[in-house]
Amino acid sequence: MGLYEASSGLLERGVISGLDMTPEAALTKLMWTLGTRIGAQIVTQMQVSQRGEQSENLFDMRYGKCGNEQEPQTMFRDYCPSDRRLNVSRLSRATVRLSGLCLKNVTKGQLTKIRIFMNFASADSSTSADHDKCIAEMNVKWDGEPINHAVQIDDSKARSAIGDSDVLLSVVAEDGVEFWFDGLFLAVFAKA
Repeated sequence: MGLYEASSGLLERGVISGLDMTPEAALTKLMWTLGTRIGAQIVTQMQVSQRGEQSENLFDMRYGKCGNEQEPQTMFRDYCPSDRRLNVSRLSRATVRLSGLCLKNVTKGQLTKIRIFMNFASADSSTSADHDKCIAEMNVKWDGEPINHAVQIDDSKARSAIGDSDVLLSVVAEDGVEFWFDGLFLAVFAKA
């Protein structure tokens, strides 16, 4: 889950990935987790190997929404704390997703570029997609309806950009384009 646009709606409604756990391991882990954790800790613990029940860990970072139709933005910046168990050297893949993306100052049918930078707070519309902190360039075609878009991040770029502290994401559009979205998500998979 989280690798493709189709799963975005499920993830936003609280569905979590079982990765490669067996149903028996998932049930046992769920019972233990519900008895020992609260709130968001439950989701985090279910996606991180506790005793070898899964071969990968999933660190799902949720950045929230940006703007709205009355207050579109030209840029979005926010950070999520990095889970201390995330070992970047064991990273196997990473995906960034935008859900409910809407554009302003764009003609229907027009192709627009949205760039996402990791841990580069000074990124703006003039920052090139070739910059080493640009983890994704999304080519989106605006048809007047909200867009869900997911991009797999190049492994070497993700490893070099993540670092060992909070993970800051910056979303920028082409000059003159404004946007709003319902959610920005970063899913990082690492070998357990």
